[in-house]
Amino acid sequence: MTKISSSIEARKLKRKTHQRVFQLWTVDWIKSYECGLSDESRRIKMFSMQ
Repeated sequence: MTKISSSIEARKLKRKTHQRVFQLWTVDWIKSYECGLSDESRRIKMFSMQ
C-alpha cells in the first residue's frame, strides 16, 4: 500500500518539477525574445537615421 502511494507522490512531484522547469524556460524565452525585439527596433532606428 505504501509503495503505491509513494509512487503516486513521486509522480506528482515529477509533474510539479516539469511545470516549474517549463515555466522558467518560457519566462527565459519571453525575456530573450523581448530583448531580441528591442535590439531589432534599435537597429531599425539606427538604420532609418542614416
